[in-house]
Amino acid sequence: MPPVSPDTLSPDPVRDGSTSSSSSAKRPLDLTDDQNGHAEASQPAGFGMSSMIERVHGVVDRSEAPSKRQKTAHVIPSSANIVDLTADDDEEPPRPVQSDELQIVSDNGDEEICLGKIDRASITTWRLPQFRRTGTFRLNWPVIKVKFFRIPGGNKVIDAVDPEGHKFGRVDLRTATAIAQILDHAATNKMRLLAQLESRPREYQDEPGQYVARDLPVTIHLFAPRKMAPGVGKYMIARHVYLLDPTLSLFGFPYENPQQPKRANTNVLSDHHSTLPAMNGASTMNTLPSLSSYPVVGRTMDQVRSEVLSMFDSLTQSEELPEMEQDPSVTTALLSHQKQALHFMYEREKEGTANGLWKTVNHPQGRRTFYNVVAAYETPQVPRPVRGGLLADMMGLGKTLSILALITATKEEAFSFSQSVLSQQLPGVERNSKATLLVCPLSTISNWQEQMNVHLTPVALRTCIFHGPKRTNNMLELIMSDIVLTTYQTLAGDQKNPKGLLRSVNWFRIVLDEAHMIRSATTGMSKAACELYAQRRWAVTGTPVQNRLEDLYALLKFIRLDPFDQQAGFNRYIMTPFKNADPNVLPKIRLLVDTITLRRLKDTIDLPEKTEQIVELDFSKDERALYQHFATDAYQKMKEVMRDSSYKNKAYMNVLRMFLRLRMICAHGRELLSEDDLRFAQGLSVEDAIDLESTDQNAPKFSADSAYEMLDLMLEANVAKCCSCDEIILSATAESTEAADEEQVEEKIVGHMSADYHVFCGKCIEPFLSEILSKADTDLVGPCSICSDLVKAVDFPLKQSEYLEYKARKAELRKNPRKAKQVGVYVGPHTKTLALLQCLREDAEWSAAYPDEPPIKSVVFSSWTSHLDLIGIALEDNGFAFTRLDGTMQRSKRTVALDTFRDDNAVPIMLVSITAGGMGINLTTANKVYVMEPHYNPGVEAQAVDRVHRLGQTRPVLVRRFIMKNSVEEKVVILQNKKKDLADLSMNRSTKMDKSEKMRQRLEDLRSLFR
Repeated sequence: MPPVSPDTLSPDPVRDGSTSSSSSAKRPLDLTDDQNGHAEASQPAGFGMSSMIERVHGVVDRSEAPSKRQKTAHVIPSSANIVDLTADDDEEPPRPVQSDELQIVSDNGDEEICLGKIDRASITTWRLPQFRRTGTFRLNWPVIKVKFFRIPGGNKVIDAVDPEGHKFGRVDLRTATAIAQILDHAATNKMRLLAQLESRPREYQDEPGQYVARDLPVTIHLFAPRKMAPGVGKYMIARHVYLLDPTLSLFGFPYENPQQPKRANTNVLSDHHSTLPAMNGASTMNTLPSLSSYPVVGRTMDQVRSEVLSMFDSLTQSEELPEMEQDPSVTTALLSHQKQALHFMYEREKEGTANGLWKTVNHPQGRRTFYNVVAAYETPQVPRPVRGGLLADMMGLGKTLSILALITATKEEAFSFSQSVLSQQLPGVERNSKATLLVCPLSTISNWQEQMNVHLTPVALRTCIFHGPKRTNNMLELIMSDIVLTTYQTLAGDQKNPKGLLRSVNWFRIVLDEAHMIRSATTGMSKAACELYAQRRWAVTGTPVQNRLEDLYALLKFIRLDPFDQQAGFNRYIMTPFKNADPNVLPKIRLLVDTITLRRLKDTIDLPEKTEQIVELDFSKDERALYQHFATDAYQKMKEVMRDSSYKNKAYMNVLRMFLRLRMICAHGRELLSEDDLRFAQGLSVEDAIDLESTDQNAPKFSADSAYEMLDLMLEANVAKCCSCDEIILSATAESTEAADEEQVEEKIVGHMSADYHVFCGKCIEPFLSEILSKADTDLVGPCSICSDLVKAVDFPLKQSEYLEYKARKAELRKNPRKAKQVGVYVGPHTKTLALLQCLREDAEWSAAYPDEPPIKSVVFSSWTSHLDLIGIALEDNGFAFTRLDGTMQRSKRTVALDTFRDDNAVPIMLVSITAGGMGINLTTANKVYVMEPHYNPGVEAQAVDRVHRLGQTRPVLVRRFIMKNSVEEKVVILQNKKKDLADLSMNRSTKMDKSEKMRQRLEDLRSLFR
């Protein structure tokens, strides 16, 4: 079957979207309250499966408008229990009374002032706002005044109203959570908002009133009496909402941002505030000045852009880097690019190494300050040194050997560090250690051991493996080792233990292998890695950006790059300009990354060619009927969701479940479906479908299986986050890799699920339930603060061990494909499997025709082990020998499988679970790769493929991806391409940046990924 180029796919237009939601207890506003609460809004946007995919992953497709009743909503006076939150209809705030006479006022606490503009506020629309046209409407939307209203004391929903009085969207939940109580008590607090949609380019065929799903940035300025400013500032910060400088004319109104120092002090820089960096890695997050203490320097946009581009152009290019020879204890000769990496890392670790983001500014009278080029602020404090960075060479370039060479090259420095005086600024730390703490996924421990055995002399490095039930509890062993190997899960568990050994050591160096594992800064693994003490820090990953630009934040936090290691700093200087399509942010991102990063592409070395093909396949008649049956049902249910403007979480999760069904049907038809799905498929009639909400008396009750099924769906879709604080509940990657460990899984609660399938962390579940109980009836049923559904105030504790047991039971039910075949459920290979068999036959014929050549070996990747089971049946039935690797296998069995595939020419095929095979294994024995279905995350897929195409590969590699025509899989491919564009934007210097309009267009094309 001839391969089809990816260019033949027909991409649908993709627009902005947003995910995640939040709740907080409702009570009268207390502006001194420091209660924490955070989350972001997610509202339905469009319907159809393309839209479903994109909303799940932060991208929303502008599809046809749902059929829904027209509602004309006007701002109603408060007497009708509706509050007009914008106070008046004027485009500008009322001018204060002016007088030529000097007025002496004893108390100006009631004076109305502007507190600033709310950062990152947006409106999720279901249709475009309408306005009274006064001129030509062609290229750009005009500035549009927006009013808000909501029902006081209800949920956090705040509707947006256009100048014609029509509701057109909702305020994002992060902003709404922060301003809801303020505005519920607006009459008492005398606070108000002015909101408007700024002028923006008009999208193709945009019309006012058109139904469309889109996230629009909204400018919201906050006004309040002066005496309330400090309390409002703290209240907003506690909810992770920050105030920026105003962008409208204040017409004489004073401006005081309570989250920043008073303007009178912003230009006062005193030398006596300067501090020297702490020694021995003692500088911590707690010793840094607050972000608001940095005065913003007034520079024009041209000046900032010129300075950034000048600095960017002056950076050393990786191809010009000098080389450094390895230590004699490294027995393998380093390649040129590895010698460059060794030199780069060795120099970056030197004390006093210049930080390319800072310029020294010499003032009169000998005063000296430091100017940050990216953030455009100036400080008298000596910038904290960053001894480390990101080693981000593409996968397969031998980063492991480069790290080992660095460790051997710095053994003397490590010993000196271990003998130095322990800093008193490190609470809980008992000793300095000469060791490099190397944190990696479980599956890569054996690879690190093998690499040390192959490339180093036997006594080069003393190694300790800190993992498993028999790991050492002797700190002296950690202190005396050169390398301490541990896993991310072990690190997270140790960090929670007050007597944890890893947290009690000040390490000479920390290296995070596969550092994208910490990309979400709210996970326990990420927090644990960032809280450790060390003098030097390296994040090693071939995919620093997998899904979102925010992936970079956790890495910057780990290496402690001021001020971007603080969430507020990263948002203010990177994310907000990026979302606002600021053309000046592109060179800033490039500069930021290039200053601390070494990244080379595979063309750096002479790897054999890699050819990638997308093979488009047609469903058989029966397969198409089955797919269309479920697709039609899913489409109808999506329309039901969109007809109701309220966000129904149960409905959303049901649609998510249906989307997974469609992907499974594309993979292997009915054999991957559950018994319930098969019963539904028997009639092939939409009328037989269960009700979307499943609220009838016969519907299945909330149970452990339903909870873990929903958790499984959330993990599959990368949306398993706390609705209140965004903490990731359970890492899908960690689950699959750590499950195979011989160590018993901890009996720990990883989260809580409400009866309407919202997920919360341990800290946020109690406030959520308390809020329901405060309004519940005698049956403990009350309104959900997230989606407004009536729900019982109960929760289901989610335990990691029980989830793994659920996964095992589920796999067992589906895993016995032979039994399925015997009872007639299995009807034979799916179209994809037939295409795979044809390719494998051709490979076998070639190998037989050329016996003197190494046989063609193939790796087959799938997201589901049950799919691998079915492929295994077809391989056995057709006489193919194969081995297998998946996340359920113990480490010893994985090693046997890898050895068999590498050494036995009679075994030409390996079936691999894409999450298990994506990290830390070497499959260069193979020269062909088959990806059976597209994965949500292109980084995961790329990692898997690069297990084959990497350093050590001697043959050309062919990668084939099977895609079913006219199916959801085509939409996943489009999503992958957009995420690849994002990674290229931040990490690849070759992209041209000389034209402002080109950069602006690229930002507009990509920003929909970051909602």
